[in-house]
Amino acid sequence: MKFSHFLVTVCSIVLLSFNSANAADNLDCIPVDISGAGEHDLKESQSFENCYIFDDIPENTDVKIAIASVDNVRSKVRLWDMNKPSGQRYITDYHSNSQGTLGVLVNSSNRKLAFSISPLNYLNENKHIRISQTKLDDSIIVVIHLTNIKEESEPTPPPVGGGGTCNNGICQDERSLFVAPLAMQCTSNEQSPGTPSNFNINRNIKFFERLSEALNTIDSSSVSNGAAIIGSAFCSGCEFDLKNNPQYNADEAFGNWFFGAVAATLGFSKDEAVRLAAMAQSYQDNGWSSQMIYNYLNSSGDNSGDPELVIRGYDYKTNIYDADPDNETNSDSCSPQSSNPSNSGLGGGYSVGGGWNLGIWIGFGGCIGDCEIPTGRVTITDLATDPR
Repeated sequence: MKFSHFLVTVCSIVLLSFNSANAADNLDCIPVDISGAGEHDLKESQSFENCYIFDDIPENTDVKIAIASVDNVRSKVRLWDMNKPSGQRYITDYHSNSQGTLGVLVNSSNRKLAFSISPLNYLNENKHIRISQTKLDDSIIVVIHLTNIKEESEPTPPPVGGGGTCNNGICQDERSLFVAPLAMQCTSNEQSPGTPSNFNINRNIKFFERLSEALNTIDSSSVSNGAAIIGSAFCSGCEFDLKNNPQYNADEAFGNWFFGAVAATLGFSKDEAVRLAAMAQSYQDNGWSSQMIYNYLNSSGDNSGDPELVIRGYDYKTNIYDADPDNETNSDSCSPQSSNPSNSGLGGGYSVGGGWNLGIWIGFGGCIGDCEIPTGRVTITDLATDPR
């Protein structure tokens, strides 16, 4: 395993900022840059229009785009070459599988690449999208989290005429009653140290499973792919920097526990998970420094008790989640009858350095609302038509 895989991904994480399009024949392409966190709602009323452009990629660089959706939102990625005097040139389309997983590999050659994402199902509902980019070795890796925003609905009551149990006027459909099999009953060695009420453990593990699947369709190097995913998900200000994400306000103990679960999901060994957590702790505390290397090599630098929490999360994934036949519907396989928060992205945007939150640009310096769009925006006019 190359140690550089970990260092590069954790320390060169780059996030995207972007703007929704104004009209179908005048689509704004926002550069991939370091302007902040790319997170936004794609509006059905605006035909889900969006466009992103890679501004400064060297020639002959591999670009890997990975899309994952726990909501099974299928999508199409359309590629353009913007390096033509006469305007943009259509390259090709890529379609996700039935679960919404997609892996795209394209070489920049001498082109200026741009791409758009079009949902292919649930077309009457808005979508939430978060995009991050990292550089690993000589490749650019773009990670896309696509979720469906569902309208709130009233809970379905138990069936009339029996089939459920009632206690003090509170009824429960017998079909929802569940007893964990002996093989997946939790002990204190696997249980979460306190899950935020709006955090769905299993849903987020499933996201990392599908993201790993997407990258593995491009490149079978699971170590490299896992390093890229961790670098783009757990860096300071990123989506799964849980203790600093105001959506969850998770304590540090839960953050370490969930880190261990994700490390197991991505194929790292238990020892590697502990070392990675120690290195990530140093980066979050002090930024890039030689201390990160020391922490990884010596498995040190984490706070007291943190390695044990990482191992507990790791064991939850391998011993409990993997043994739960209903892990896609249970939010916590240790408590299968608990409430099932969606944390699907509705209202889920947050940004430390700048980004989108519910359609409002939150930029640097506390800019909220009608802020200046990042420089270098490119416009696609009269998009080329494609018979497919």
